[in-house]
Amino acid sequence: MAEIVGLALAIPGLVQPILSLIGEISALVGNSKRFASDAGVLRVRLKDEEQRMKACISFLFGQTPAIDGGIFKTLPPTTQSHTLSMIIQLFTRLKEYTSLEAKYNLTTLDSATGFDLDTFLRGTALVPEDPQVQGLQSNSGWLRKLQWSTSGKRRLEGLIEDLGGWNDRIRRVIEDVIWMSLLTASQVHSVAENPDTKTLGLGPSAKMRKLILGGDAATDLFIPYHKVKNQITGPGGGSGSQRMAEIDNSPVLLEYKDYEPDNNGNIPDITIRQVRQLTTLLYSQEDAGFRVLPCRGYINDRAGSRLGFVYDVPSGALPKPLTLESALNLSTSRSKKPSVTTRLKLAYNLAESLYLLHTVGWVHKNLNSENIVFFTPENSSAGSSGSIYEAPWIVGFEYSRQESDFSSNRMEDRIEKNIYRHWERWGKPTARSAKIHDIYGVIFLEIGLWASAKTLSRDGFQSHSSDREYVRDALRKSAQGKLGFAMGERYENLVLLCLEGREERFGVQNDDKLDTQLQKEFRERIIEVLKLASECV
Repeated sequence: MAEIVGLALAIPGLVQPILSLIGEISALVGNSKRFASDAGVLRVRLKDEEQRMKACISFLFGQTPAIDGGIFKTLPPTTQSHTLSMIIQLFTRLKEYTSLEAKYNLTTLDSATGFDLDTFLRGTALVPEDPQVQGLQSNSGWLRKLQWSTSGKRRLEGLIEDLGGWNDRIRRVIEDVIWMSLLTASQVHSVAENPDTKTLGLGPSAKMRKLILGGDAATDLFIPYHKVKNQITGPGGGSGSQRMAEIDNSPVLLEYKDYEPDNNGNIPDITIRQVRQLTTLLYSQEDAGFRVLPCRGYINDRAGSRLGFVYDVPSGALPKPLTLESALNLSTSRSKKPSVTTRLKLAYNLAESLYLLHTVGWVHKNLNSENIVFFTPENSSAGSSGSIYEAPWIVGFEYSRQESDFSSNRMEDRIEKNIYRHWERWGKPTARSAKIHDIYGVIFLEIGLWASAKTLSRDGFQSHSSDREYVRDALRKSAQGKLGFAMGERYENLVLLCLEGREERFGVQNDDKLDTQLQKEFRERIIEVLKLASECV
């Protein structure tokens, strides 16, 4: 810990040299007279990465109101250590590049030797009027362009790629823990108003975290029940809690949840408060990466003692949704299964959604194939039907949405629901929901096999509906026996890791209360592997 504190005090001294180095590099590339025509493109790319890098450094080490000592000091010690290492790596890389340019750059050599390249060219046998020569020759001459087009260009391209990779990694490190590290709504508000937050693309997450902490009052998005028209069967067919309907002449998806009325037949105060908070959160969500279906508000079917969340159909989509559960049941033949690439993209998008939800302290608690919904684009062709599975939408959130909240303590003994739950969450839960419970990967198993988990047992696990160990082991056995053949060994391994349901299997020991290590390991071992696989297949 003492070493980290010492480095933390020393790092601000590296910030100005880093900024000076990047300034020198920008000035060097900015002198495009020395370079070929494509230097302009590289200069723009370098400028973009420079701005991102400056925003990262300013975000971490700049002054932020309501946060004594700046954002960096709020981060967990392990994250501080990782960040400091990355800052030092950045300085080393920039220094390496400028040292090489000083050694090999022709401008330095010319000034040192008194050799003038343009004078030399005018005295050669080359004909200056030749169009090809004129096309190569600039104020600094064709030989410099030749030099730039080989080693100089490669060095700059390598630097830009390294800067881009560094920016991506440091942003992920920040995103892993930043919002959970800020303990008050005023701190989150201060960071949200920081221009660097928007430059880094963290604005929507800041808004979500502020709502979760109660920094903004929940809005009552109540919609009178009489406005609901033309209710029909939902995306799950005749079963399930979802229905399609119309409100104000526009299609909506309704998701019903039962409640226990109070003695006067009304919604209990605690329930209505939680519903208002959740609908406000769903309504305010703006980051498409969360894959949360836009919520318009809620209705109260008083006669049925049930509340309904009202979701808008995505723009440009047909009002004919399909759940993952229905899709799995429909695609029984190999020819109807989505491609491996499509399944990898679906798994990646769902994993990324979980990651983003967890970064702001939002645990879903009820993730199953019934709560994953797909919509067909209006302009979709018959041959592109499989692509709808690459764009999932998540519904089915419980009222109690914060990780720090206790979940519903109602008994749940239906195997159709329990099969998706971490074994610690079967029956009547007594502990808080945690990120590791959301990560439990039955959905990833289903996506890989493109089969409902219930079909992995002859009787849908009915004969073992109370035996959580049996069901857990049977799911793992199915993954080990079939998944590698269907999706590849790496996919099988990551699904098995999720099905372990234990933090130590992710290499996490003595994690902090923010689950810093687990968040990092889930990103590196699951999300980044899925992303790479979906791009390569």
